[in-house]
Amino acid sequence: MFLAVAGLVVILDQISKEIVRQTLAVGQRWPGAESPLSRWFTVTHVGNTGVSFGMAQGRSEVLSLLSLGIIVVLLWYRRQVPPGARWLNVALGLLVGGALGNLVDRLRIGHVTDFLDFQFWPVFNVADSAIFLGVCLLTWHLWRDDRRPKERAPGDEAEQGTPSQQPSG
Repeated sequence: MFLAVAGLVVILDQISKEIVRQTLAVGQRWPGAESPLSRWFTVTHVGNTGVSFGMAQGRSEVLSLLSLGIIVVLLWYRRQVPPGARWLNVALGLLVGGALGNLVDRLRIGHVTDFLDFQFWPVFNVADSAIFLGVCLLTWHLWRDDRRPKERAPGDEAEQGTPSQQPSG
């Protein structure tokens, strides 16, 4: 599940970005201002050398190393995940696939191609969407896991001094 999700994210991300790069010049939008749709959504070709919300512009090399480090940590964490943890594997696949999709751009063309423009939010791409969904899913999984009653290990009751386990006399 993990590899399938990560691979699908990278493929969809790279194909969509390539279509945008081949179809629109940097800064160009589709549909144009004459379309009523453009008040809410356009495909706008943006080259982003920073991170979300336009922060850290011009630091593509540092961000590439940071992305690589995050990918390594996520892959290490993934090794700790039980095979039956389907939603956790999906979350990690989304995160790794998204990070890889943007890393491929940084290494290949020196910046990340963004294009989904909802007018009220900074322009983003498929990889960014996968990262956002992965973080949401991971947060939900950890929150849900944290709220489950913990199984007690043998001997836990003795340490808490329950009447049935207290020594007599």
